[in-house]
Formats: sequence, C-alpha cells, structure tokens
Amino acid sequence: SVSVGVMKDDVTISGHGVMKDDVIIQRQSDCLKVEVEQEKERVRELEERVKECVRGEEKVRLEYSQQVRELRTQLLETKAQLRKFEDKEQKIYTKDRDNEQEKLIQGYQKENEKLYNELTHVNKEQKIYT
Repeated sequence: SVSVGVMKDDVTISGHGVMKDDVIIQRQSDCLKVEVEQEKERVRELEERVKECVRGEEKVRLEYSQQVRELRTQLLETKAQLRKFEDKEQKIYTKDRDNEQEKLIQGYQKENEKLYNELTHVNKEQKIYT
C-alpha cells in the first residue's frame, strides 16, 4: 500500500487516493456560515440606516410642520396689524378730509359774511341817497 500526501485547501488527502469529503464539507459549511453571519450583519446595518433615515425624515417633517404653523401664525398677526394700520390710515384720511371741508366751509362763511356786510352797507347808502 502506497501513501501519498497532497495538500488541497489545507486538507491533507492521503491513503489510496480517497479524499476526506467530510472535512471539505465541514470547511465549506463553516465558510458559508461566516458569509451568512456577515450578510446578516450587513442586513442589520442597513435596517438600522433605514430606521435612522425614517427618524430623520420624521424629524424634518415635524420641523416643517412647526415652521408652517409658525408662519401661519405670523401671517395672521401681520394681517391683523395691516387691518389696524389701514383703519388708522382711513381715520386719518377721513379726519384730514373733514378738516379740509371745514376750512372750505369757514372760507365760504367768511366770504358770505363779507358779501352780506357789503350788501348791507350798499343798502344803507342807497337809503341815505333816497
């Protein structure tokens, strides 16, 4: 009987050219188990990254919603201030217009009084001459 030693994948095959299939299968199984564990770890990492992205998206959505609420509140406040300003402006305009009309009326009244006095004076002079 002849004994020959050959190295294949760190497995010594000896004796009558028969390979030790059990050892090869075990090593392949071990390698596959390691690969499966590595893939499981990658899956866990990806799942965690997805969760982080979802949390980030939710955070951004909440911040956006808060900003929208704040902007709506500011808009309502600004509209209210604008209405107050317009009301105030309208009151000032009306008051100014009323003042102008009052000045015109006073001017017409003075002119009427002047004309009345002149007319009265003319009537008195006519009575004197008649």
